Amino acid sequence: MATSQEAFFEATSKGDLASIDSLLSSASVHLPSLRDPNLYTPLHFACLSGNEVMAEYFLKYVQDNHPADLVTWVNLPNNEDFTPICFACFRGNLVGTR
Repeated sequence: MATSQEAFFEATSKGDLASIDSLLSSASVHLPSLRDPNLYTPLHFACLSGNEVMAEYFLKYVQDNHPADLVTWVNLPNNEDFTPICFACFRGNLVGTR
């Protein structure tokens, strides 16, 4: 059986906002502290996949529920020192860089 964190990253990879919302609502995951083994956050995955809806959802969720963590969370590097903003730029998603 998958852990809540594994389920969250699986839902993120599929773009399944209903499952993401359910996991966040159940308080079984703390979004600002979620990182995979390569230090990717869910925001990294959303920006890398070009999923603007998911990226905006994550940003709004953290802003509304964990405002003190927002700036740090947006700027967290992965294991290769890329931030979510780097991925948004790589994908040509300037909306994600606002």
